[in-house]
Amino acid sequence: MTYTFELSSEQIKEVIQTYQSFQTDSIHNYTLFRGKIKTTTLTIYHTGKVLLQGNHIEDVYIDICQLLHLPISNEDIAKSMSIQTIIPSSVLQLGSSIIGTDEVGTGDFFGGIVVCACFVPKEKILLLRKLGVKDSKELSDDKIESIATELIKKITHSVLLLNNDKYNEVIEQKNMNMNKIKAILHSKVIHNLLPKLKKDETYDEIIIDGFTSKEHYLDYLLHPDEIDQKVQLLEKGENQYVAIAAASIIARYYFLKHLENLSHECGVPLKKGASSKVDQQ
Repeated sequence: MTYTFELSSEQIKEVIQTYQSFQTDSIHNYTLFRGKIKTTTLTIYHTGKVLLQGNHIEDVYIDICQLLHLPISNEDIAKSMSIQTIIPSSVLQLGSSIIGTDEVGTGDFFGGIVVCACFVPKEKILLLRKLGVKDSKELSDDKIESIATELIKKITHSVLLLNNDKYNEVIEQKNMNMNKIKAILHSKVIHNLLPKLKKDETYDEIIIDGFTSKEHYLDYLLHPDEIDQKVQLLEKGENQYVAIAAASIIARYYFLKHLENLSHECGVPLKKGASSKVDQQ
């Protein structure tokens, strides 16, 4: 897939400065810049023409539009890029303001379950990407802490922790399964986040990292009629929405802090995950 458009010399300077860390060595006499952003190649020519090649070029195109404060139209993106296949709405809505939620800790024996909801306005998408926001499973614990401490200061968010005692209680006494627990936690963390939004902070959609269908999600909730109809569930949403990726990072950060506190209480550094070594511990 390819797409070309033109920018002014000042706009080009700003784009090159932003993507400097992605630059490759393959620059010719007729090119000012060439960089590789994941699966997309960005080439800028002396003539002012900008060429995008590869997969998910809509992602880079939207980032550049946001950087330069250019208008973004989902319909225009689809038409101008001559995309013959149906583009998932999640790709086009990278230029939207999103509330994203994710949870961590469900695969760990020690430590609680942490759920986070983040509001990411479209104006901050590029900022978060420059911070290195992506699926927390792809980041080291040190990187999680570094990015999360910045995110906590920069974006509106809410966090819930279900500790081990409470988890055991709802499993044993209330006969809940994991998906029902997740549904209630995601619903509650969204409910807690909404009052924190400022008057000028409006969202286009609420996207939950999908663990079940929307139909089942609503069935799990005690009061589904109170749920915002903009809520959607998307499998592997952290790879498509910066808001969900940010939520996964903040949730992981609080999970690690909680596990660290438990380790101090026990006098033993508790192991993460679930394995034979965890079983032995």
